Amino acid sequence: MERTLPYVNAFGTVDISSSTNVGEALAMAGVDWEVVSNKIFDESGNEIPGYRANIRQDTGDTLGIVSDRYQIVQNYEAFDFVNELPLEGDFKFESAGIFRGGKSMWIMGSLPEVNILGDDISNNVVFVNSHDGSSGVKVMMTPIRLICSNMINLATKEADRIWAAKHTSGISHKIDEARYTLSLADKYMEKLEEEANRFTEIKLADSEIEAIIDKMFPVNYDVDSSRKINNIIAFKNNFFACYNEEDIKKFKGNAWGAINAMADLIDHKLPGRNTSDYYANHWSKLINGHETLDRFVKEIRG
Repeated sequence: MERTLPYVNAFGTVDISSSTNVGEALAMAGVDWEVVSNKIFDESGNEIPGYRANIRQDTGDTLGIVSDRYQIVQNYEAFDFVNELPLEGDFKFESAGIFRGGKSMWIMGSLPEVNILGDDISNNVVFVNSHDGSSGVKVMMTPIRLICSNMINLATKEADRIWAAKHTSGISHKIDEARYTLSLADKYMEKLEEEANRFTEIKLADSEIEAIIDKMFPVNYDVDSSRKINNIIAFKNNFFACYNEEDIKKFKGNAWGAINAMADLIDHKLPGRNTSDYYANHWSKLINGHETLDRFVKEIRG
């Protein structure tokens, strides 16, 4: 069953697969602009001490108000260590884009595919840099089950899925950061496979899955609106529609099948209201760890 992820190219995502280095990737994605720091003033024209405005140089847009101790890390600086990842058959650039006008931006690449329980998994890594003070440089594992294009972003106790990357100078430090990234990526995928095997040992009847969803989204028929009630009923119906798809059949009746069905539902969820920033926000939730999937997995784990 082939499906196209709804967020692909829906909010300015750019294909950078022909890039051979970060500079090319940023230029191709149109995010090779720089950020400058400006003083800020009150209504009377007095400078506000202790704070600066981060300004996107090409458009003049304000990306964030930050402490005057905040150090701007330009996009090319943030991702410079990615140039030290092995590009010969190991790491490939895939896509890039921005959130909220450039307050943060991301590059996605892929490492060699892995096979988990008979499924080919695309081993994707997303690198994020922000300019609004919300975070530093982050690296996030975002494995995708290729048969259905579902992100399997599961938190594990034994391996980090998201970690901070250091802004380093000097080739030896950049190489060290690249090696560190590869080691954590390998460890996460190894532990994800172990988790998948454990989840197949957890048997779940349809009634047990429905009970978990009811716990996550409780309904009070006496006070809740008909819209809320109908939305939750539709959510459950859509979940079981995903759960009964052909690609889930071999995992039917265990927790791994239920988790993949929930990932399917969440990843391909269409907007209730198709706002201009829906897909960007949705993509951000997916790569950072969607709260609904996280809660569902937590309930299964007990």
